[in-house]
Amino acid sequence: MDKTLREFILKWGLIIGLCQCTSSLLSYLLGLEWMVSFTFVFVNIVILIGGPVYSAVIWKKQNGGYLSFKNSFIIIMLVFAASGFVLLGYNVLMYTVIDPGIPEKVKDAVVEKTFTMMERFGAPEDSIEKAMEELEKTDMQYSPASLIKGYFSSWIWGTVISLIGAAIIKKNKPLFDEPPTN
Repeated sequence: MDKTLREFILKWGLIIGLCQCTSSLLSYLLGLEWMVSFTFVFVNIVILIGGPVYSAVIWKKQNGGYLSFKNSFIIIMLVFAASGFVLLGYNVLMYTVIDPGIPEKVKDAVVEKTFTMMERFGAPEDSIEKAMEELEKTDMQYSPASLIKGYFSSWIWGTVISLIGAAIIKKNKPLFDEPPTN
């Protein structure tokens, strides 16, 4: 990989990672209700998927409008990995230094939100109770080791996103120069 491409990937990984960290910090400052909201999840999905794919589009434009499937995949995947690494650092700091009690608070907020949503949709009482019991059993692990494991597990989704994004973005150079049309 040439130096220019490596710098591009690191730059976009840092930009997207900082966007994810900013989104996460804002949700933390706005309260747990926001942190477990569908809007927050949607914003993060847009950043997570859109950012790396957009970076490949930028690279394509900077390089004459052509980008092979292989290079599209590599750019999207490595930007995804780099931005995830930035977010991993933030999460380790957040969950071990800034607010080690947040996993339990998030769990309580998720239980409450799930209960309210199931009740609003008219779920049977026994279904609600069963769902609440399952949620209460859930262990919200946010140790550095579990966060690192989650980071590497996220590469599975990153690979899928990269494959789809690369298939959409790719545009190979023509084999022969096209003659000018008069």
